[in-house]
Amino acid sequence: MIRVRTYPDVRAFLARAEPWLLRAEQRYGLLLGIACQVLSGTHRYRAPLYWATIEEGSTDADAVANSADDASPVGCAFRTPPHQVGVTALPAAAIEPLVASLRETYLNLPGVAGPEPTATAFADAWTARFGGKWWLEQRQRLHSLTRVTFPSTPAAGALRAALPPDGPVARAWMAGFIRDTRARHLGADAAERLIEQQRLYIWVDGQPRCMVSAVRDTPNTAGIGAVYTPPQFRGRGYASTAVATLSRQLLDSGRRSCFLYTDVENPVSNAVYARVGFEPIDDVVELKIL
Repeated sequence: MIRVRTYPDVRAFLARAEPWLLRAEQRYGLLLGIACQVLSGTHRYRAPLYWATIEEGSTDADAVANSADDASPVGCAFRTPPHQVGVTALPAAAIEPLVASLRETYLNLPGVAGPEPTATAFADAWTARFGGKWWLEQRQRLHSLTRVTFPSTPAAGALRAALPPDGPVARAWMAGFIRDTRARHLGADAAERLIEQQRLYIWVDGQPRCMVSAVRDTPNTAGIGAVYTPPQFRGRGYASTAVATLSRQLLDSGRRSCFLYTDVENPVSNAVYARVGFEPIDDVVELKIL
């Protein structure tokens, strides 16, 4: 029996889901990182948030409701408005119950993101039941790194934490990053928030040349993102050296790995990260629902 089990808050969700998520921490780093961010209170998501585990086990509904031990998680789903629904890989039998569960909280959804078979099945089921249409907005590749390989000829300069005076440059670069990668979920104030949280870094070679961010943490891994080099400074190895340097710092601080997402259709960024030591582990899609 498949059952969608929802939770009143992220703390209750993590109490149930975290052991399962940690079994594949690199694959589920985004979900874990967002959950940890919500738990800490450092977010600007809008209520109501949605947290669910999809469980398989007992056919006795009352037993399942009264004891989590009667079933075990086989997947998760979440939503942090205004963003789309996020899903892990799910069995086909979970799609209709998940659609019904989400409809109890939201009349409309902007989209769904996750492994392609599950995300596509969800979008099909949602639009078939409630109308509308969906389309592929972006295909991304998840990469993981456990050992850093520095460029044979590292770029000149050094990495430092971005400071409030870097705000104007960081804002302009973040706008460029969002435009180039279609990462509209970051929002116009992303640069300021990352600086405030001490997560944004600048590579300086006489003057700022590129930026990179440690966007989120999980117990044992860290997500890297917002990597951007202005066009006039590209082709000099700044991004690869900055990403390698930040990755090394994160591993030296006790992280077992780092993870990041790339646009599958961007061969340049995929090649840059491969040279640093990132290896692909999964593909996901973002589907827009209207």
